[in-house]
Amino acid sequence: MSSDAPNVDSCPKLSQYGVIRLHEGIKVAKYEEVLKNMFSDTNPDGIVNMGVAENTLMCDFLSEYFEKHFKLRDLDFTYGDSLASSRRLRDALARFFNAKFEPWKEVSVEHLMAGAGLLPVTAQLGRALVDPGNGILLTSPYYHGFDFALTSQHNIKLVGVPVPLGDLCTLRELDHFATSLKESEARGTKIQAVLLCNPQNPYGRCYPLEVVAEYCRFCEEHNLHLISDEIYALSTFSSQDVPNPEPFHSVISLDLDSIGVKESRIHMIYGMSKDFDANGFRAGVLFTRNDELFKSLLATSIFMLIASPTAGLWSGLLNDQSALETYIERNQEALRDAYEHITGWLRFHGVSYLPSAAGHFLMVDFRQKLLTQVEAYGSMVGITEDQDMVERERSLQVYLATQCKVVLGSGIIAGGLQSSAAVRQPLNNTPVEAVNSQAMVCNNNPRPASETVSVAAGSSVGFKLDNTMYHQGPAAIYLGQVPGGQTAASWNGAGSAWFKIAEWGARFNPFQFTTQNLSQLSATIPRNTPSGNYLLRIEQIGLHVAGKPQYYISCAQITITGGGSGNPPKVSIPGYVSASDPGLTVNIYNPVPTSYTVPGPRVWTG
Repeated sequence: MSSDAPNVDSCPKLSQYGVIRLHEGIKVAKYEEVLKNMFSDTNPDGIVNMGVAENTLMCDFLSEYFEKHFKLRDLDFTYGDSLASSRRLRDALARFFNAKFEPWKEVSVEHLMAGAGLLPVTAQLGRALVDPGNGILLTSPYYHGFDFALTSQHNIKLVGVPVPLGDLCTLRELDHFATSLKESEARGTKIQAVLLCNPQNPYGRCYPLEVVAEYCRFCEEHNLHLISDEIYALSTFSSQDVPNPEPFHSVISLDLDSIGVKESRIHMIYGMSKDFDANGFRAGVLFTRNDELFKSLLATSIFMLIASPTAGLWSGLLNDQSALETYIERNQEALRDAYEHITGWLRFHGVSYLPSAAGHFLMVDFRQKLLTQVEAYGSMVGITEDQDMVERERSLQVYLATQCKVVLGSGIIAGGLQSSAAVRQPLNNTPVEAVNSQAMVCNNNPRPASETVSVAAGSSVGFKLDNTMYHQGPAAIYLGQVPGGQTAASWNGAGSAWFKIAEWGARFNPFQFTTQNLSQLSATIPRNTPSGNYLLRIEQIGLHVAGKPQYYISCAQITITGGGSGNPPKVSIPGYVSASDPGLTVNIYNPVPTSYTVPGPRVWTG
């Protein structure tokens, strides 16, 4: 047997899909650390995850009920009686929807297809309705799980529609959808569907019936499918903030014939996770009267069949009218009590929030209380007077993660504002490798950003990442000035319009790039930068494979205000670096570099 070391190139390789998922899996692996150390009564020192909506208020009731009433049949040990999932469960769901959702036409088993969780159902539905590379409109911010179900799985672009709070859940909301539809298609993204979350996630409001009807008419007018996510339908409650909330109105309660809408374009999805406090049971369901869609989904439904025990448990509760009514009533009371408890605490401490009346979430603004009162909170949180708002937010994030074990999210940072919606999100973490590729501008076909944020010249701007920069290599932040007659949303980055405002190189003895293991990069916009619309571009160059640099790129849309009359020298992207640049061809392992120059133009400081 040969003792020679194996040739790395002969090792089995993953497919392109596998490589893309590998990069995403590295991020998910970090989340595994959170999951295995979650806070609970038996683990009081565990991590509080602020990025997940779970209701455990009724676990005792459900645990006792399910233990007493769980019963398996011989059929449950087979593949079952339908590839659309258990007929026993779908029959129970049909009665449930007929009783609670007030459908304009009776719901039958033949209109329902169930799956192992609402995300798998959403993924299968999205693939059947929307072609890869095309888009779905939905309000932003939105539930991040849609990115996994639709974009990661099927390359469907989610086009977030920013809706001002004053227009949210009103007829004016559809004006913003009309604008986003035109802008998306002008950018080359064909829209094929609209996704409505009712009750609204994350603002916790139910849509009035006339607004739900307007969504249907909008989709009819533009020949789009409408997916109505109603997973929080019964998680509604009144409070002293909202004593008379808008009740829940399902899309299936609408007489579609009377408003001139084809029922074949309307689809409702629901699940066990939220209203029934059972995220771990993995059960979701699709309602549709589109026979072609239903048959199309049957072809792959075997990949999402609900396990027989879950189907039996859920159908048992749905069929027990007395227990079901008791559960729903107590769950809504528990949600109300929890809401009153947390909002009472917030009011006592003078922290502002947006009142809600549905769901498991509350939008809270801690900035005024924690990030400006340095004297009161500075020593505890680690903020100082000389820090700008971005640095203070970062200090708060670190404090919560390390001292309180509370995990937060990320986004573009602009003068204290964080916005994921302003970022042209890359479809995956696959690097750009050809320096003459158009993908060097803002990555390869990123999802459109849904907003443009304003930031003053002289203030800090940058990016928070959803992972640390684990590849050795330099980084830089560029500004691209949008040409006249275009907007930050419409510009593709072409032309000599780019200039560098920050860069991160290497330190020596020992040699290491300064970006190593960072998860945030920020820079100051030079005060003399002209006002106007810009693309903000970040790049990190992985040099871990000698001679094969890998560019990790993202862009965000900003408007600079209060600027000056500076005239920075500009470059084109691509074209600003050469493949033979020593900063790209360097072998960072042997010999170890004793000097390093970041590729690209010099930093412009104004």
